[in-house]
Amino acid sequence: MKAKQYLLIAVALVLVVVLAMLPKAVLKKEGDQPAESSRGKQDTSAMARANAGGGAEAVDAKAEQSHAKTLTPNLQAKITAWRSKWTGTRTSARADKQKLEAAAWTIDSMAATFVVVGLYDSAAAYREQYARLVPSAINQQLAGDVSFDAYTLALNEDKRARYLKASRQWYELALKTDPKNLDSKAKLALTYVDSDNPMQGILMLREVVTANPKHELATYNLGVFAMQTKQWDKAVTRFTQLTVINPASTKAYFYLGVSYKELGDKPKAIAALRQARLLDKDPAVIASIDEVLEELQSPAAQ
Repeated sequence: MKAKQYLLIAVALVLVVVLAMLPKAVLKKEGDQPAESSRGKQDTSAMARANAGGGAEAVDAKAEQSHAKTLTPNLQAKITAWRSKWTGTRTSARADKQKLEAAAWTIDSMAATFVVVGLYDSAAAYREQYARLVPSAINQQLAGDVSFDAYTLALNEDKRARYLKASRQWYELALKTDPKNLDSKAKLALTYVDSDNPMQGILMLREVVTANPKHELATYNLGVFAMQTKQWDKAVTRFTQLTVINPASTKAYFYLGVSYKELGDKPKAIAALRQARLLDKDPAVIASIDEVLEELQSPAAQ
C-alpha cells in the first residue's frame, strides 16, 4: 500500500478511536453515552443568560421545556423539584450563607444531571454557581471540566472562545486554591495547547510529568502532541509509558501501534494494535483495527 494511503487510513482510524473514546455522556475521553447523541446538544439559552449575569437560577421555564426533550420524565421531575427547592431557599435565606450552602446540593445534582445528558450550557451555569458558593479546589476543577467539555463541542467560534476562557479561569482558581493539584494543572495546560500559545501548555504538561511521571492525563496528551507534530519516536516513548501507567488503556496501545507504524517498525506496530484489539469491545473500533492489521500483514506491506 502506498504511504499516502496508509497515512489516510491511520488518520481515519485515529478519528474513529477518538470518537469512540469521547466522554460518552457521563463524562469522554473515557466513559459511556446517553440517548439521542445528547452530548452533541447545546443548551444555548441557559449559557446566554448565565453570561448576562443571571447565573444558574436564570434558567427559566422555556429552558426547562427544552430540557424535557432530552431528559426522561423521571429526570425532568427531579430537575424541577431541585430547582424549585433551590429557588425557594434563595428567596427565604437571602444572605444566609449557611442555609444556601446546605441547599447547594440541589445545584450540584442539576449540574451532574445536565452533564449526563449532554446539556453542557446548563451544566456550566449550575456548576459555576456551585463552585462560587462552595469554592473548593475540586468544585472549581469540575466547573472548569464542564466548560472545557462545552468548548470542545461548541460549533460557534464566539461560544468556543467564551468556554475556553471560562475553563482556563476555573482551572487557574483550582490551582490557586490547591497549588499541588496536578490534575488541574494538566487540564489548565490543555486550554493553552489549543490556543495561540501551545508551547505554554506543552511546557506545563512537561512540568506535570516531571512532578509525577505516572500522571496519565499529562502523559497521554504529550503523546498526542508528539503525534500531531510527527515526532513519532517521542510518541512511542509517551505511549509506552502510558501502557505502564494504565495497562488497560486501549488508546495507549492503539496510538503506540500507529506511532510504530509511522516509524516503519511493523512487528511492534502489529503487537500493539493486537493488544488494543483485545482491550476494546466496540465492534466499529475492532473492525478498523483489523483493517490496519490486515494491511500491515499483507504481502504488499512486507
